[in-house]
Amino acid sequence: MRNAFDYYNTDCGHAKNVTGNFRFTSTIQLMQFYPFLAVDTISPRPLLMFAGENAQSRYFSEEAYAVANDPKELVIVPGAAHFDLYDKAQFVDPIVDKLAAFYHQYLK
Repeated sequence: MRNAFDYYNTDCGHAKNVTGNFRFTSTIQLMQFYPFLAVDTISPRPLLMFAGENAQSRYFSEEAYAVANDPKELVIVPGAAHFDLYDKAQFVDPIVDKLAAFYHQYLK
């Protein structure tokens, strides 16, 4: 949570119309949503996922990857945390290159 707080309270991550508060009416829906139940329905579409090596959310990507069917690929970005993948060139640039190669391979 600290990383999220730090990122969304910067000029880069802040949106002036976003309060950052959850509404009680949406919390139940968020808690009930379990996306891993539907990951296999993506197949046989190619799946490419990225996760920062040091991201607290990395386990979500690893879980989704584990239940996905082929073709699939999970790229762990060395040295990156979750929010580093948003806008830090040293992490984003290699991801963009990987995305381009992925799209060239699968979008024909």
